[in-house]
Amino acid sequence: MKQLTCEMCGSTDLIKQDGVFVCQTCGCKYSIEEARKMMVEGTVEVTGTVKVDNTAAIENYLKMARNALEASNHEEAENYANKIIELDPQNSPAWEIKGEAAGWQSKANNNRMGEAVTAWLNAVNFAAEDDLDDLRERIANGYTNLFMAMLQLRTGNFGRVQSAENLKSTMNDLKNGIDMMNTLMAKGGISFNRGPIYTQIARKLNDGACDGYKDAKKDFGPEHHNMSKWQWENFTGSCDNCIKMLEKAVEYCRDNKLGQTICDNLVTIAVDARDSCSWKFNVNSWNADNYDRDYSFTQTAKDSRTKSINGYKDKKAFFNKDQVAAVLDEIQGGRKTEEIERAKKVYWEEHASEKAQLETEKASLTAAVSEKEATLNSLQISSEVKATAKRIEDLSKEKASLGLFKGKEKKAIQEQIDALEQTKKQQLAQEDAEKKPLQDEITRSKARITEINSEFDKNRGQLSASSDDYVISGAIENGKFTISTQQLADHLSKVLPSTFEYKGIEESTSGYPDFGHQMEIKFVIAGAEEKKNSIGVQLYCTADDKDSVIRNIIMESVTASSAGDESRRNWAVLGSYVFMALFKGMGQSDAEKNALNVRYTGTRTLWVQDSIRYEYAGCTLDLLGLISLNKDALILRPSLGK
Repeated sequence: MKQLTCEMCGSTDLIKQDGVFVCQTCGCKYSIEEARKMMVEGTVEVTGTVKVDNTAAIENYLKMARNALEASNHEEAENYANKIIELDPQNSPAWEIKGEAAGWQSKANNNRMGEAVTAWLNAVNFAAEDDLDDLRERIANGYTNLFMAMLQLRTGNFGRVQSAENLKSTMNDLKNGIDMMNTLMAKGGISFNRGPIYTQIARKLNDGACDGYKDAKKDFGPEHHNMSKWQWENFTGSCDNCIKMLEKAVEYCRDNKLGQTICDNLVTIAVDARDSCSWKFNVNSWNADNYDRDYSFTQTAKDSRTKSINGYKDKKAFFNKDQVAAVLDEIQGGRKTEEIERAKKVYWEEHASEKAQLETEKASLTAAVSEKEATLNSLQISSEVKATAKRIEDLSKEKASLGLFKGKEKKAIQEQIDALEQTKKQQLAQEDAEKKPLQDEITRSKARITEINSEFDKNRGQLSASSDDYVISGAIENGKFTISTQQLADHLSKVLPSTFEYKGIEESTSGYPDFGHQMEIKFVIAGAEEKKNSIGVQLYCTADDKDSVIRNIIMESVTASSAGDESRRNWAVLGSYVFMALFKGMGQSDAEKNALNVRYTGTRTLWVQDSIRYEYAGCTLDLLGLISLNKDALILRPSLGK
C-alpha cells in the first residue's frame, strides 16, 4: 500500500479531520474514498471542475517565509514567497517578502535590487487600499536599508583599492540606486525623506574617499622617498579618483558641518596630489638623504589643479551659512520693490482700456518719430550743403597747392570760394528752416512718450501678497488636483512678479519620465536677451494634455550647491507662488520657507498638506553620454490611494 501523498503540493503530512483527510501543508482536502484510491491505486481520477482552497497552504508558507526573513535566511524566504506566488500571483505580502529577500541576496557582482523594486511594485499594485500607507512606508525603509548597504559595500571596496573600476562601480550603483528610488516614487507612490538619506550618501562617499586616500598615502610619502614614476602616477591617480568621489559627495550633502568637512578633504587631497613627485636615488646628491625630486606635474597642470582647489574653497562658503535664512533675507528684504510692482500691475489690470489707449498712442508716436528722423536724414538741402562744403574744401586744397608766384590764380580761386561760402550760408539757412518743424515735432513726440512711460512707472503704492488673492479656488478636492496645466499657467502668469515673463506651455519631460506624459510651463527673465533669459528653474505638470487634470507637479533645477544666486531666488519665488496657488491660507513667507526647506534642509524634505504630498527628490541626467548633471526637484502629488 502506498503512502498517502497530497497531489497538490507533494506533502505526506495528511491528517483525518471531520471525516476527511486534510493536507497540513497546503490545506487540500480528500474524502475517505479518494484517500483509499490514492493509497491503493496511486491516482484519483477527478471529473468536472475542482476548486482547490489554498488558503491554509498560503498562510503556512507566509508564516515560514516571515520566520526565514526574521532569521536573515533570505534564500529560504524567497523560496517560500515564490511558492505563494505560484498559488496566488496577486498575493501582496508574498511580493513584499520576495522583494526584501531578493534585495538582501545582492552581491558586488550580482546586484538584485532591480528585482526587489519590481517585486515591491507588484506588492503595491496588489495591496488592499487600507494597507497601502503602511506598505509604502515599509518599502521605503526596506529599500533605504538595502541601498545604504550596497553603497557601503562599494565605498568599502574603493577604500581598499582606489581604482577607476571601483570608482565607476560606486558611481553606477549610486545612480542606479537613485533611479530605482525614483521609480518606486513615480510608479509605486512611495515617498522617501531624502534629506537624511542623501546626507548618509554624502557621508559614505566621504568616508570611502578618505579611506582610499589614507590607503594610497601609506605607501607613498616622504618616508618612502625612492618612488618610481609608476608609483607616483599610481598615487596621483588614486588621489584623483578620491577627489571625484568627494565632488559627488558635495552634490548630495545637505548638512553644513559635513559639507565643510568634505570641502576641506577635497583641498587636502588635491594639494597633496598637486605638489607630489617621484624620487630617485643620487649617490652624488648634496641632499642629506641622497634623494632628488624626479617626475612632477607641469606648471600648466599645477595651475589647473590650483584653480580646482580654489573652487573647493569657494564651495565651502556655501556650507558656511544657512541657505534658507540667506535666501529669505534677500527676497524678503526686496519685498518692497515687489509690492510696488504688484500694485502697478493690479492698477493697470483695473484700467485696461486706459492702458491699451496709452500703449496705442505710444506705438503711434514711436512710429512717427522714426518717420520724421528718417525724413531729417534724407533732406535734399542737406545733400546740397554737403556738396557745397566739399567743393569749398577741394578749392581750398587747390589754392594751397599753388606756388608763391601764382597770385592771380589764387585770387580767382578765392573769389570762387567766397561765392560758394555765400551759397553755403543760404543753404544752411534753408536747411534750418526745413529741419525745425521736423525737429520740433520729434521733440514733442519724445516728450509725450516720456510722459506715457512715466505714467506706466508711476508709484501706485504697495500691495502685499494675500493668500486669498493668490489661491486657485478648488484647486484641490478629495486629496487630488482639479485644475489643468493651462489653468495653472494662466494663474501664475498673472500673479508672478513682473520679472517673470510667461512664454507658454511646451511639450517636455523632467528627470522623472516614469510619472508619464509631461509639459513644461515656461517662464523666462523679462527683458533679458534670449541667451541669458533662463530663470534657472523648470516647472512641469504630468497630464494627458494641457487641458486635462494635473496628476502631479514637478519643479526642477540644478543641485542647490551648484545653483547661482538668481536661480536660488527664483526657486523660492516660483515655488512659493505654486504653493499659494494650491493651498488655501498659506501666506507668502510660509510658502517661501516651505520651498526652501524642501531643497536645503537635511530633515524637512517631506510634508503633507490637504492630502497633497510635497517632497524633495533628485536625479542624475546623462548629457550626450559625456557628462552627468545632478538636479533637485520639488514634487507635489496626491498622497492617497494608488
